[in-house]
Amino acid sequence: MKLKPVFWILIGVLVGSVIDVSGITTDTLEKQVVTLQSQVTDLEKRVTTLESALKVTAAGVTLISNGPITVQSATTLSLKGGVLQLNGSGQAVARTGDPVRVTVPTSIGTFTGNGTIVSGSPAVLAQ
Repeated sequence: MKLKPVFWILIGVLVGSVIDVSGITTDTLEKQVVTLQSQVTDLEKRVTTLESALKVTAAGVTLISNGPITVQSATTLSLKGGVLQLNGSGQAVARTGDPVRVTVPTSIGTFTGNGTIVSGSPAVLAQ
């Protein structure tokens, strides 16, 4: 059953354009509606999943996972904040005077040696 052109002309006038109604049937529209309903259902499921993993409030953002979290960047990954805290720690990662072992590749070979941290950031904390 074809829809009446008058219906489409009325819709076209309402939206400010002329719509070509040749070949549009109720079967075609019903199939498109079913497809769109399926896509909307899939999107609703994805949004529900995202909402369960990501909590956004005025106080901040929390990412929740029952498994591993992978952060991947093709170039630079920047984490910015007043304090970067790893595993809930309150101990600075790089403290002045802490011993380190460093391996440095060069054009004439790789050099490994022991050293001491001479400066660090008290705002990067790890446990």
